[in-house]
Amino acid sequence: MTHMMVDFALEKRMLQAVKFLPVPKAPEIDVAACLVADNCITISWRMPEEDSRIDHFVLEYRKTNFDGLPRIKGEQHWEVVDYIKATQYTLSGLKFDTKYMNLRVQACNKAVAGEYSDPVTLETKAWRWLP
Repeated sequence: MTHMMVDFALEKRMLQAVKFLPVPKAPEIDVAACLVADNCITISWRMPEEDSRIDHFVLEYRKTNFDGLPRIKGEQHWEVVDYIKATQYTLSGLKFDTKYMNLRVQACNKAVAGEYSDPVTLETKAWRWLP
């Protein structure tokens, strides 16, 4: 029986030269630039540092009656808007039937999605509670 030897040196160099995209940082929502009016919410955000490798953003939102951070019990599921190319988006055609809206944003490059931004809670001023 003949012994064979395989040289993987070239493949090893190729694998060592592979560069992976880093995980994007979490965006920061600019609450002062957000606008709630006429059953629409315009949300603006920015990256903590410039990142030209960002491909798109994912916006998630859900209705709530609680001010502050999202709660685990009694919350509705997150609605998703995917493949946003800008750092601002307007949710239109909403029905303000709760007092607040939770929102969060995630940055994605071609390889991986980063962490979500800190969620923000915006008051839906058109909502009226009747006893």
